[in-house]
Amino acid sequence: MNLKLPYRIIMLILPLIIIASCSGPAAQVRTATAEKGDIYSYLSTTGTIMTVNRQVYGYQGQVDKVSIGLGDRVEQDDVLVTYRNGYVMRAGFGGTITALNVSDGMIDTATQPAVILEDLDDLKVQIRVGKTSIGQIKTGQKVIVTEKTDIDIESEISFISPVASAASSSSGANIAVVVEYSLGEHSQHFLAGFDIEADILIDTAEDVLKIPGEAVMYEAGGQTYVYTVENSRAKKVFVEIGIDALSEVEILSGLSAGDVVILGAGSGITEGIMVKQP
Repeated sequence: MNLKLPYRIIMLILPLIIIASCSGPAAQVRTATAEKGDIYSYLSTTGTIMTVNRQVYGYQGQVDKVSIGLGDRVEQDDVLVTYRNGYVMRAGFGGTITALNVSDGMIDTATQPAVILEDLDDLKVQIRVGKTSIGQIKTGQKVIVTEKTDIDIESEISFISPVASAASSSSGANIAVVVEYSLGEHSQHFLAGFDIEADILIDTAEDVLKIPGEAVMYEAGGQTYVYTVENSRAKKVFVEIGIDALSEVEILSGLSAGDVVILGAGSGITEGIMVKQP
């Protein structure tokens, strides 16, 4: 009996089986091309609008006369409240009376501010930045206000608290670092007390190789890779990334300009699989 014949038949059929298994329906994929360009990384924030100049007045004694009303505009040195013992409370700067808790003839026990004076024409924003992000924040960084307005508003980080502090919230104590920026000449478009959204530019690079962020995949060990398309097949390529701006990622090594990468590659995309681009 010739045992070599079945072996030869198997060896002839095996390549056909392999070819057939690799030439099934191509997976439909979305792709993008690695290209040179600028990349910007932002930290999105929500802060509280506050007045730059705010003075709280208090005194203990019997009030003689209150010379202002809630919401009144006063100038520096204007008389606010006089007391029976001759003490006169005067405005330290020009502004608006935003709180008034005394009246003629009453006994002021100083358990709450008698008057609060604020300059509503000069506003700042205070945000609280947690420990995972505070290392990225520096004074002088550009701030772009993203709140819906009919004008473009830019500012810069003007103050970073040297220590973290706690503030109560619905989820408990929030320990963070206070960071501030000014609204300057745009203060007239906002009201103190409201929240405001803005992006802080934390990193930038010019003329670098970049791809969409959704093309980057992560292995269990933290290595980053992408799937490229070569000859209509997926190819796994390990890459080194730089600035990660979420929507875009800087590629330091592993790719070249013009390489085609697969976006949002799921578990169905593996090395060597046939793929089809739109």
